[in-house]
Formats: sequence, structure tokens, C-alpha cells
Amino acid sequence: MTEEQPAPNPNLPTTQVKCDQTPLAHSIMELISDLDFDGYLLTHFDCTIVKQIEGLPKEIQTAALMYSNGRYFFKVCEEFFKELSNEERVAVMKHEVAHFIMKHITRRNGRDPMVFNVAADMAINQNITGLPKDCVKLLQGT
Repeated sequence: MTEEQPAPNPNLPTTQVKCDQTPLAHSIMELISDLDFDGYLLTHFDCTIVKQIEGLPKEIQTAALMYSNGRYFFKVCEEFFKELSNEERVAVMKHEVAHFIMKHITRRNGRDPMVFNVAADMAINQNITGLPKDCVKLLQGT
């Protein structure tokens, strides 16, 4: 008797390239060890470093929180993540968790995804320290 193979997931690329997951695991553990609620939430997401985030344009291959088949996925692009300091990695993870907390995935309601994401990013980034210097933020008083 042979075991039945699960149906392939259409949301995953057919050829997956292995990436070192160690930097991501270390950053998650740092959040957990600091008793940070974001770390707790990340333990309930499928967190992965990938070569490329499916569905994102080439110019914004950074990190993403996605929802599919009743599960949340936190994906981060390997090339982007390896260039960050540990403080920036943790801040990026807190940023993606903030999208979950603020229900951005369910609140888009047909709006242009790119415009909505930039607006959501700007709102989130005002409250997170340690983000990479080139992240989008609202202009502070002149």
C-alpha cells in the first residue's frame, strides 16, 4: 500500500531553492526572549526566508505577510534580509506583524494593492524604531 501524496499547493513555487533560515530564527528568538508580543504572534505564522517572494514586483522584494488557505505566512527575501543589521531585521518583523494587528490584509476592500500598502507602511513605520533608513515614512513637521 502506498501513501497518498498531498495535492501540490498552487500558492507555492514548483521549484523551491533552499535558503539559510538561521538569521530569521535568531531574530524571532530575540523577540520572544524580550517577551515581545510580536515574537509570540510570529510563532503562529509560517516564517520563511526565500529567494523571491511570489507575487511581489522585483523592486519591492523585501518582506511580506500573506494569507492563504486559513494560514498566515511571513516571507522575507534572502538578499534583502542578509543586508540588514539584527536591529533592522527585528524591526522589519515587527513591521510585518503590525500589518496583521491592524488587519491590513482584510481592510484593503478592493483598493489598489500597491497604493494601500504604501499608505499602510507609512502608518506603521511611524511607531517602529530600528527600521532600515530607506523605509517609507510620513514627513515630520517642517
